[in-house]
Amino acid sequence: MKVHGKSYSPVDDARFKSGIPSVLNIFQDNNAVTLGLYDIHFNPAQVNLNGGNFDSLDTIVEEVAHTVQFLQLWAHSAEPPGGNDPGYGEVKNRWAARYGYYAAKGRWQNGDGYKNDVEKWAKNRKFDILSALLSDKKLVQQGNICGYDLTNYSLARPDW
Repeated sequence: MKVHGKSYSPVDDARFKSGIPSVLNIFQDNNAVTLGLYDIHFNPAQVNLNGGNFDSLDTIVEEVAHTVQFLQLWAHSAEPPGGNDPGYGEVKNRWAARYGYYAAKGRWQNGDGYKNDVEKWAKNRKFDILSALLSDKKLVQQGNICGYDLTNYSLARPDW
């Protein structure tokens, strides 16, 4: 993806960091939280980056979908006047504010801040990616991809 004249890959440039800042787990226990392209925090007791159960793969794909959203926000962010790149740190602040807005909106609309438009987009993107992967019969017969188990999984679009 192009962002202010530079190319970024939501997959190759994503950086996962072990451990989730405690302030982000005040209201719920998260498997992972995307704060920016280089700041995807995960709970190592729940998510294995090197293989394991399908849930780990599911979480990784969803967090990478969030990096796409982050990059889209960054690409459309500019500091007036002149439209200069505001920089990674400022976009992280904007991402947090945007997520906070949608979490509050989700809580107001359906009583659950996690059920919001940001999460819905990422979960739908994850569903599309993993559904395409699981439609490969040879891969499913093999039983795994990159060490992730494909024999026991649950996959559904968000219901909100």
